[in-house]
Amino acid sequence: MKKTLAIATAVLSFVLPVNLFASENCSFVGKFTQGQNVTKFSWSVEVTRHRGGFSLHGRTSDRYGVARVNGRCDKATDVCSFTKEYISGQSNGSMFYYAGQADNDAISGKWGYQKGSYHGGDFYAQVLNCN
Repeated sequence: MKKTLAIATAVLSFVLPVNLFASENCSFVGKFTQGQNVTKFSWSVEVTRHRGGFSLHGRTSDRYGVARVNGRCDKATDVCSFTKEYISGQSNGSMFYYAGQADNDAISGKWGYQKGSYHGGDFYAQVLNCN
């Protein structure tokens, strides 16, 4: 567990590394809510640190299908925003928008159907490991 938290801290911390554009492949698990419904998901994303924070790009899967995840977290504000576009499954072709905050081992916030309107529910994504 200590190793996982140390890796998560390295990935999500906003301390600039020696290599400002270092990338790591990371696995996250989490959930999002819609009313009383809770859906679990997993992410496999590339996290790239840069001067302004970090970006994440990759895939997620849940009971609605497989989706592409693209976004970034800002170093100055700790604010994260990203999109999730389904490329297969029940939600194929649907786009969802997320905004939240990053801490040492997770990203949490709200999601919605339109950019800037995050009224769909809550989400939480925790780092499992990075390499």
